[in-house]
Amino acid sequence: DSDGSGLTGDGARSLHQNTRAFRDENEPGDRFGTAVHLADLDGDGLPDPVIGSAGENAGNGAVHTARSTESRKLTDGTVLFVSTLGISTEGTPELGTHISG
Repeated sequence: DSDGSGLTGDGARSLHQNTRAFRDENEPGDRFGTAVHLADLDGDGLPDPVIGSAGENAGNGAVHTARSTESRKLTDGTVLFVSTLGISTEGTPELGTHISG
């Protein structure tokens, strides 16, 4: 900030797999949050979360996305698994380990 106050926690949110938009459940070893990225996925000018869960499904991994709204709610969540993307599960791919954009 220009006044030198830096970052604050104002407006911060804690997300997890049980967050309604992500349509998943917290399970031991999922490693939800392995990688986190904000990107405008739908072109509305709002930052949409893209969150990796490298340990999902015994290490095959997953990527969770949701759409942000003006009222700061998350909607239209999607979970991408290696099986839905056609990635081989041989050797534990850990989808969601790295996210860039």
